[in-house]
Amino acid sequence: MIEVDGAAQFPTLFVHAQRADWGVSVLSGENDGKRRYLFEGGEERTMGQGALDLMHKVEQPDRHQRATYARLVALLAKRKTHTVPSATRAAQSPVAKQLANFHAKYSGGLHAAAWQGESQNLPARQKRAASAKRMREQLSATALDKLAAAQRLDAIWNQGLALLSDSELGAELPDAPATSNQQRTLGAAVHELLHGSDGYERRFDQFIASYESAFGKPPSWQTATVLPALMFPTSHVYVEPNTFRKQLKALSQLSALAARPNGVTYARCLNMARTLANQLAAHGEVPRDLLDVYDFMRSTVATSTKS
Repeated sequence: MIEVDGAAQFPTLFVHAQRADWGVSVLSGENDGKRRYLFEGGEERTMGQGALDLMHKVEQPDRHQRATYARLVALLAKRKTHTVPSATRAAQSPVAKQLANFHAKYSGGLHAAAWQGESQNLPARQKRAASAKRMREQLSATALDKLAAAQRLDAIWNQGLALLSDSELGAELPDAPATSNQQRTLGAAVHELLHGSDGYERRFDQFIASYESAFGKPPSWQTATVLPALMFPTSHVYVEPNTFRKQLKALSQLSALAARPNGVTYARCLNMARTLANQLAAHGEVPRDLLDVYDFMRSTVATSTKS
């Protein structure tokens, strides 16, 4: 089952809202509703429910904070395994090769203006950010619960369809409009996909089945993953098959992706993207979300697999 809480799995730096003197921290453990954070000074502090709201994500870590993240992650790894991978092995890893290619073109890394403002990709990123903002407003749990309560499931589907079109992430739109009954079924599937309580793999498969039943063919991987990826960018990943096949192959993992999306394969893609995010962070390149990770893959994996 896929965890929706990205805080426990995505490489994130935190700062205490009232104790800036503690510096930045990483999540080091979780038990009984409490979370432990390892701070840059070496202190590990436990936060209960009342204090968790005071732990804020660092949205734009600077160079020093990114280096601190890498150091804290190394400390946690040493604590768990009593060993740290040698520099030689790390330098030979596929991710290190991709980073070398990336830094050769963008010396400042993921957070530098040269990468963030690259003219070739900037318009698409701005469009994506605008779509994500609208999604979080229009497809929030509160908004969709209200539509469902008013028996407006068709409106959920039509809003989702419009946002798919706006995202410009290669999502294929249906060839023909759905009937009223199909719109309601699809709206319920979108509602459950984004905010349901069942395991995510099952919700994913239910959405695929509803779409296929309505249109006679399954959605593309892009169509099936774009809404969750933009709504919850630290918890879900946008899957573009060619990029993911290349990245999986570069990491010596099973690279086959069926044409028909399915929850099991999506889980494999998501776990790979999360692993890559953490490996990047361990090298001092802390991505903001899994969209950053996707952009990194798309820009580097083709070059690295040729070498």
